[in-house]
Amino acid sequence: EVIDIVKIIFRMCKENHSLRQAVRWLNKERVPTSQAFFIEHGRESKEEKHPKWTSEKVWGVIKQEGYVQHCRHYEKCMEMGRHCERIPIIDQETFDEVNHYCRYRNR
Repeated sequence: EVIDIVKIIFRMCKENHSLRQAVRWLNKERVPTSQAFFIEHGRESKEEKHPKWTSEKVWGVIKQEGYVQHCRHYEKCMEMGRHCERIPIIDQETFDEVNHYCRYRNR
């Protein structure tokens, strides 16, 4: 479910939606933020007062380089003959395009 949300955010930004438009859609569809998830499951969160999406939260997703990488132990696992199941969520080209585009737009 989280992977789908990340892909949706990148797709919307790649299709020239602004961060504000993405925020409006995420909140309208009641897509939970990580803070909302923690609150719902009885865990404390630093941002308990703001469990809705904001431009800053969407920007935080967009600039997360971990979404374009294999697991950090991928090379070691491959050397040992193990198969690492974590694959990149977003391809490098999409990541670079969205980050370049959003960097120069008004958030």
